[in-house]
Amino acid sequence: MYKEVKSKLIKNILKCISKIEKGNGTLEDAKKIELMLFDLKTLPRTEKTYDEWFSTYLQIMHLEIRYASALLRLSTKP
Repeated sequence: MYKEVKSKLIKNILKCISKIEKGNGTLEDAKKIELMLFDLKTLPRTEKTYDEWFSTYLQIMHLEIRYASALLRLSTKP
């Protein structure tokens, strides 16, 4: 169950980030991303090894960096 929820959250986050990066996003999309990132970070972890945990951690960091970049793009949009 954890993996399904995690993958669905990541998919939706990437979809919203792509929308903003393409120039079609709004502040509402940014708010959705923020909430989904929070949900992703607070999911109970089920990783059994350090490698699995670290992989998830890197995925979340990568999404946060792309989110920050998308926010910058959104804030400079005329």
